[in-house]
Amino acid sequence: MAIAMGRPCSMVQSGLTVAQEARCRDQACALIRLVAEILRFPVAASVTSLTFLLRFYARHSYAVHSPQFVVPTCLYVASKIEEVGHGVLNLTVCS
Repeated sequence: MAIAMGRPCSMVQSGLTVAQEARCRDQACALIRLVAEILRFPVAASVTSLTFLLRFYARHSYAVHSPQFVVPTCLYVASKIEEVGHGVLNLTVCS
């Protein structure tokens, strides 16, 4: 059984196979890249949002937490940290 930081990995908890989790991860990352490109995010904000996404899903399951909600959240938090002037409305419309 896979253990991450003393807890079972998200894949083990949700019952997803390695291939299914990789596909979900690739789709969520592609969505972040697409929205960041449409909104003309700086590279630093895009990379920060991808980092947040990957760290979130290292602990939580794709089956429980939909990328439809996690992706805009990661982009929003990254835009605040990197001081990019995009509001919630732009992020939710594009996502």
